[in-house]
Amino acid sequence: MLKVLSEYLRTLVLCVAVALITKAVWSGSYYMNFAISLAYGFVGFSSRKLIEHLKPSWPHKLKYIVIVLVTIVLGTIHAWWWIAGFKAFPAIDILINLLIIAAFVTTLLYQF
Repeated sequence: MLKVLSEYLRTLVLCVAVALITKAVWSGSYYMNFAISLAYGFVGFSSRKLIEHLKPSWPHKLKYIVIVLVTIVLGTIHAWWWIAGFKAFPAIDILINLLIIAAFVTTLLYQF
């Protein structure tokens, strides 16, 4: 249990750092940047833990691909809600493009 808590704490620290960087690069309040960063970070962490628990026999590459795709989908929807003021998510074409890019990057990562 202590290991999981320390992993969550590391994720939180990473999200704080990412929020500081995105605040410096893009506009918006630190609060908004932190909320978006936190969503991506904890969706990624939680989906990894869930997949490791439910499907421990899956190959590492498959786990990684599923985690990346789940994080991109849920994180992007969450980011959209914050940026758009919690309106409906009409940007499905952006999400599809992100998924294609993620699949491409994942493929490149495993080639080297």
